[in-house]
Amino acid sequence: MINLLPIKNTMNGIIWLCLLVSLLLMAIRAYWAISLSEPLFVITSGAEEDSLLGFWKYIKDRPVFEDPHRFPFVGSAYNWLYYAFYGTAIDITLNALLLEIEWLPTIGRFVSLAWAFAGVIAAVTFFNSFVERGSEYRPLILPYSIFLFFGPLVGFWAISHNVELAATVLGIIGSLMFCRIYGNSPLKATIVACVFGYLAWSFKQSHIFIVLTLALFMFIRGDWRSLALVFFLNGLGWSAAIIGGSEAYVKMLFQKGVDKTLELSRLWINLKNFSLKSTPIIFFLTSIAIGIRDPRSFFQKIRNDDYALFSVCGLVVSIVISIPFSAKQGASENYYF
Repeated sequence: MINLLPIKNTMNGIIWLCLLVSLLLMAIRAYWAISLSEPLFVITSGAEEDSLLGFWKYIKDRPVFEDPHRFPFVGSAYNWLYYAFYGTAIDITLNALLLEIEWLPTIGRFVSLAWAFAGVIAAVTFFNSFVERGSEYRPLILPYSIFLFFGPLVGFWAISHNVELAATVLGIIGSLMFCRIYGNSPLKATIVACVFGYLAWSFKQSHIFIVLTLALFMFIRGDWRSLALVFFLNGLGWSAAIIGGSEAYVKMLFQKGVDKTLELSRLWINLKNFSLKSTPIIFFLTSIAIGIRDPRSFFQKIRNDDYALFSVCGLVVSIVISIPFSAKQGASENYYF
């Protein structure tokens, strides 16, 4: 029998080393993008200036959503809660610290950084519930969680003005709450998960991962009442947003007038960069695969465990959605985060 312990120890060492390098790179990014002595306006992600303009308009009580094809030809690309949350947090901080509006970008970066730290806490909590006590993989939960939100795949997003962090964190919290409650009260768990899923969608309108993961999970479990509840609650919430939103808001939701061209070359570049930036994760999953001695028992265990099955459903949904849409013009490997 082959002794796999040296292989796993090597993988563990690689993960810790990659984490340290990633944190160093993140510190360098933060050093050049954030200053406490002067307000900096630098671009650290695509169309970041559009987000800043949306925050500013929210703070100044101006319409956030305008038709980008009409004068003054500016638009807001994301959902309403993104601008409301960041705008409110920035406005409160500006007033509390008696700062001028020039500090808006700096404060916004700290809001994103707070979301990143919240994501680490949420991921650690979720994986602690998922991985058995005494498992050889349990010590890797913390570095793995930190790597998810501060690793190269996230890159500048941890300190940039972007919508992905908040939506992802809310999705993890919703997943955690669902898995904890579902065994005792499926309907209550479904309602809680739908609330967090709706909040995630309210940050980014394309973030429907929780809804589809819930649907796939319910389908496999044969829980038709909960499945119907998922579609009803989310349909109700989406309909309310569409009916209550302005013409420009609805146009943004359905991406009317937006170029939806898909490029195979862009897809290949993003998949290649994703592989390069996710080496520790690939090693981690490989070590799990190597340790499987009875595949049938392993998959049956996943089938019977809410955390495991929900995680697999989420992985399937993420792959089905993320890979095709990463071929869009302007897409990057960061979206696989």
